[in-house]
Amino acid sequence: MQQMACIQSKKLESTVYFPLQGFTAVDLGYQQGNALSNIVNKFSGTMMTEGYLRLFEQIWSDREKLEDVTAEVCDHISSIYSENSPERIYFVMLYNIFTEFLEDITEDVMPNDRTGYQESVIWNKLFNFQRDAAVGIINKLETYNGCILADSVGLGKTFTALAVIKYYELRNKSVLVLCPKKLADNWLTYNHNLKTNLFAADRLNYDVLNHTDLQRTSGYSHGTPLKQINWGNYDLVVIDESHNFRNHTPGEEERESRYERLMNQVIRTGVKTKVLMLSATPVNNRFSDLRNQLALAYEGESQNLSSKLKTRNSVEEIFRQAQAAFTRWSKLPAEERTPEAILKALDFEFFELLDSVTIARSRKHIEAHYDTAEIGTFPERRLPLSFRPPLTDRTDVHNFDAIYEQLTLLELAVYTPAEYILASRRSKYDESYRDDLEGISRNVSLAGQQRGIRALMTVNLLKRLESSVQAFRLTLRRLPQRRVHQSGGAAMSIDLSRLEHVRHSGGKVIARCPACAEGDHDSKGEHLFIMGDGCFGCVLYSGDAGKKHRRRILELAGDAASRLRGDLIVRVRRPSHMTLERMPGKIVNLGCLGRVVTDPPPPSEKKETKGEEEAETGIPGEMDTLPDGSDGYN
Repeated sequence: MQQMACIQSKKLESTVYFPLQGFTAVDLGYQQGNALSNIVNKFSGTMMTEGYLRLFEQIWSDREKLEDVTAEVCDHISSIYSENSPERIYFVMLYNIFTEFLEDITEDVMPNDRTGYQESVIWNKLFNFQRDAAVGIINKLETYNGCILADSVGLGKTFTALAVIKYYELRNKSVLVLCPKKLADNWLTYNHNLKTNLFAADRLNYDVLNHTDLQRTSGYSHGTPLKQINWGNYDLVVIDESHNFRNHTPGEEERESRYERLMNQVIRTGVKTKVLMLSATPVNNRFSDLRNQLALAYEGESQNLSSKLKTRNSVEEIFRQAQAAFTRWSKLPAEERTPEAILKALDFEFFELLDSVTIARSRKHIEAHYDTAEIGTFPERRLPLSFRPPLTDRTDVHNFDAIYEQLTLLELAVYTPAEYILASRRSKYDESYRDDLEGISRNVSLAGQQRGIRALMTVNLLKRLESSVQAFRLTLRRLPQRRVHQSGGAAMSIDLSRLEHVRHSGGKVIARCPACAEGDHDSKGEHLFIMGDGCFGCVLYSGDAGKKHRRRILELAGDAASRLRGDLIVRVRRPSHMTLERMPGKIVNLGCLGRVVTDPPPPSEKKETKGEEEAETGIPGEMDTLPDGSDGYN
């Protein structure tokens, strides 16, 4: 109904003003306004006003449409002019600021106190800021299915995560902790009955696996058989040092990467999986590092997160704009490249996204917003002191710069064989190198890569000098020996034409293991690895147990010409400076790699055993020692 004003008087005739836009002085015509026109009609006389008055009385008397609010208005006016405490005013302000946020909060996304998590040992060990983080993490996990805890180093991310784990275990959820191998003992302490377990009474029962276990299909990890793990049955996955999963380029490798295995086998498969990521440095070089980690929470489908955020743009677009703003900021002059400048350059949606799925606090934040009487003050970080002492007090000795200049003069030809390829054949090797890098974005040539390796080895020589003069001296003596050794006839005697599923990847050859193929295994061709230096091995057979398996590989796929030459000895060996216990992890996983070398036997050696006779014919026997007295692994 349009507004109108009816005026009744005993002395004057009734008058109606219609229509009215409001009851201000401008609307009533007492003052001039900005409107181009404001027409109000005046009706006088009983005949003209009776209809309007009857309509007004009809509405005014209808209690279903109108009610008398005179008392409420008077009370409101009284409260406005009454004295209110500052506390009440503060609470009213908070309510009006966060009213929309409070409407979104439901019991479904907040920790359920009836689980008893607040009575657990771990919960009562937490400081106030850690408890706030645990509650916030649970809320974000229930709302957005994922969260990144990016508190600074030393603020207790592990204990906070343990409190979250305990909450979900009380809800009968299955929890997996993925961590680097070097941190596994730390997590294993709290789920075992050990004297060093501060939370033994909580009986935490989560599983612990290493990041590298995602690419393993056999063997054991911390007592767990990897072949039998039900990867899709974890309700919560806690990823320690989650920045290790910051890179994801689909199709970069022929084999499924750790990131893809985690996404496909753990998160997307089976039960709905929530992801808690722990990292003090979630962003390394680009904002895409953070985006790739968050993708684990929304299963790689950004609309799953965008639908829950009140943003106009998609997650990908928000990160693209943020990266573009950061790039522009990084190109500003130093005096303009300030924290305030980058904060102004970033869009509000970026901060809203971060607030929704991340918790990141520094020591300064804790000191400013929490009572630190319980924990005390944080230690002050002192400025680093730089000392540049001379190499020696002697004046007749070169300094570091002069020594480095001399080291750069070394050819180190063993690391740059591409420089000695005939010009007519160079294109063939370059083409082969590009084929090995298919699907990988690399803008470096074969010769350029090898020059980089040479530069790296030059720096390593200088580091040997920093270690000790004697270490530097020994390394220089070994360089000529290494050159002679590597050019002295090490020859791979695996005939690639006799293998199945052969493919080149990163300087090595991957193929179907012929020994495994006899039992109809390795149908995908992932067991046999042949390195560029002639080392080979099967991923399923390691150490001494793999000797017979590797000999069988040679029997099935060995180079026939090298096996028929009677002046050659075939050995399975590893670098002489390594023991089985100190082998690099990559070599151990391949299983004590075999190498074929062609050293002629000593003239005075006699054939005394069957094994020696087989060795001299180039066919490996079942012997434990070789004619030169070695065990085949020197």
